[in-house]
Amino acid sequence: MTLSEPSLPPLDRADDGTRSGSLWLTGFSVAMLLALALQLSVLLATAGAGGHDWIHGDWLINLAGGPIRRGALGSTILALSDVTGLSPLDIVMAMQVALASAFFLGIAFLLFAQTSSGMSLAVMSPGIFALVWTLAPMAAGRKELFGLVALLLLALPGGRSGRMILSALLLALGGIGHEVNLLLFPAWVAFLFLFPRPVSVAGQRVIIVALGGVVAWAAAYALIHARLASSDAICAALTDRGLDGSRLCSGAIAWLSEPANGMASVGEALAKVRNPGLLPIYWLCCALPLLRLWLVSKPPRLALMVLAVGIGPIFLLYPVALDWGRWVAIQTTVAGLILLGLGARGRVQPVRPISLPERILWLANTLAWTPLHVIGVAFGGLFALAI
Repeated sequence: MTLSEPSLPPLDRADDGTRSGSLWLTGFSVAMLLALALQLSVLLATAGAGGHDWIHGDWLINLAGGPIRRGALGSTILALSDVTGLSPLDIVMAMQVALASAFFLGIAFLLFAQTSSGMSLAVMSPGIFALVWTLAPMAAGRKELFGLVALLLLALPGGRSGRMILSALLLALGGIGHEVNLLLFPAWVAFLFLFPRPVSVAGQRVIIVALGGVVAWAAAYALIHARLASSDAICAALTDRGLDGSRLCSGAIAWLSEPANGMASVGEALAKVRNPGLLPIYWLCCALPLLRLWLVSKPPRLALMVLAVGIGPIFLLYPVALDWGRWVAIQTTVAGLILLGLGARGRVQPVRPISLPERILWLANTLAWTPLHVIGVAFGGLFALAI
């Protein structure tokens, strides 16, 4: 017995009388390509300057100073560097470029595969990853790309069992590299039920159990080895390989020995935000375009459960970590992937047309503001960048 996706119906006319190449879907597909270009330019520029303490430093956390969360991935990169003679920075950049390219190109493909232009609302949110990462270059190339690409591979229609295995490997590697990906494991399992793969039930269970074991081990390891008394040895492992410690060691690496990291830092950041009571309203405005698409469509009930399982665990990060913009971007992206994956298979379509004035309203909402990478709101959004 195997699990496989249902055969796709022929493309229907979209709700506005055009096919999937409509202006809205094509426009947002192009926007994803432009966002990719911006991401790559940031990655190449920062790597060319000798690295960045967050964009690259987080990837190069290693075990030279003893057991520490995220260190196994960095030590693997250093070992690969020693074997190949390549700079660790070049290896990190290659991984980031590959993941970012797969992610943005995959989203563009999903958008172009839709048969209703109303499905463009799936990426029309102030909190969508492309906007958050564009307005905060420091967010470029972060390790949640592992988990998001893993989910994207499942959301894309078609594909054989190899895609599921690759997806599992990416999530496992991402979970070892950064604990945020561990919180995407429930979403990954839920995506398998929503977007089944051509794998036997027994084979699927083996993969889920194996990945679950890696996730459990990585979570326990991260909790036990959350801090270091000093990050000097981690930095020395980089400088010994010719890297610039002044550029790489003052951000994510130094943060490992920061005693104030956690709920205390979140409380202090909230105290500095103007009108913090409005933050829940801003986060709701991030969700409204996607919520509107859910309300005018008829997604299967299973999709609602997958949505809850997918975004629910990320809420655990808000009280303990400062990067609220990243968390809302992850949640928005997971919700968008569910909708786009269903739409590409013809399993969800808006049953009522979304008027042009309403679309313009959502577009203005998307462009006018966005959550900051760290707690706060950037008013003006992409409009401010254009000015």
